[in-house]
Amino acid sequence: MFNMCKQILSADAGEDPELHSVVRELVLQRLMREVKTSELRTMCLQVVIAALYYNPHLLFETMDKLQLVGAPTESLASHFIKQWIHDTDCFLGA
Repeated sequence: MFNMCKQILSADAGEDPELHSVVRELVLQRLMREVKTSELRTMCLQVVIAALYYNPHLLFETMDKLQLVGAPTESLASHFIKQWIHDTDCFLGA
């Protein structure tokens, strides 16, 4: 997993939407599991927030493909928004 992420993030892919989609999926899958440290959770949320800003349609399309483990009635989008609101105090800056 590490080598795959390292290769993806170190490749000179420019603005390849397929690459961005893979990174988004990896981050969303990590957020679906419990994240105990606020630093990792904040970094993952920042990636998803950037994806929301960059291409909201693609982000929600990706979220729809993934399903929360242990919470089949809650959508990933709902889980993300709740986590973002819960961790608002972890974001620094203006």
